[in-house]
Formats: sequence, C-alpha cells, structure tokens
Amino acid sequence: IGSDGTLATTATAGKILQVIQSVKLNTASFAANSGFNDTGLSATMTPSKASSKILVTYRIFVGMSSGNVRVSRLASSVAGASFAAVSNTEIRSYYGNTQDTSQINNISFDFLDSPSYSLGQTVAYRVEYDPLSSTGYINRWGGSGSAGNVVSVITLMEVAA
Repeated sequence: IGSDGTLATTATAGKILQVIQSVKLNTASFAANSGFNDTGLSATMTPSKASSKILVTYRIFVGMSSGNVRVSRLASSVAGASFAAVSNTEIRSYYGNTQDTSQINNISFDFLDSPSYSLGQTVAYRVEYDPLSSTGYINRWGGSGSAGNVVSVITLMEVAA
C-alpha cells in the first residue's frame, strides 16, 4: 500500500491483498433429509486484482438430535449468480456417540479457490450444511437450548497470483 493509502499496481505473487471476515452468532436448525442448506454463514469480496486466488477458511459449530455424521460444503457465486457448490469442498464430521445430544462439534475447512471473475465483480461464499438423517443445528447442541458463546466464522483472503 502506498503512502496515499492506495494499493500498489503490482503485487508480488502470494501476498495477501485484503481480508474479509464474517461471523454467525445466532442458531439455526435444519430438518433431516433436507439436503444442503444455507447456514447463514457467508462473506463477499470484490477482488482488487485480476487472477487473484481467494483463500477461504471456515469453522462452523454443529449439533444433532441423533446420528453421528454431519456434512458441510462451500458454495460460491460470482457477480450475483446463483450459488453453486465449489468442487471438492465437501467435508464430513463424525461423532463417536450416536445418541448424545449434548455434543457440539466444529467442522473446519481451508480451501484456496481460483474463481473466474472480471475486475469489479463480487465473489461470494457461503457454508452449506446437510444434517443427513436427523435434525441438525448450527451454533447449538442437539438438546434444547444454545451452547453458549459459540461463534461460527468464515474468512476470505485475496491472494495475489
């Protein structure tokens, strides 16, 4: 960044050009067998350079009414288009006890994406969640009530190419 606060016109490959973070503080629930659902955890960035990559990291806290498998994935949208799953980003989380509704687990994921965009277009990412065969929850355990001060987070970092 120059002394006037503007971004230099040449960026060394691998440098972080900007960081965007979003948090989800509230809870959500999703019915069994409902497929992938928008969790409400999302972030949007307008890349400052052509051909930048975007490093996406997220951590989302999940609970279940029963069962031991939860699945999340990353979806993206460029310039306001419909969201679509980002290839190879489905991640599963397993619990050991299939009936313990007092458990809450986090699913963490890091992915370096190479989205196709034109300068000035926004690139949005959201975390989607599939509870599979039982009711699933975000930011709370499977029993009643919240899990306290649980925060799910998504961070986007523009990486110069």
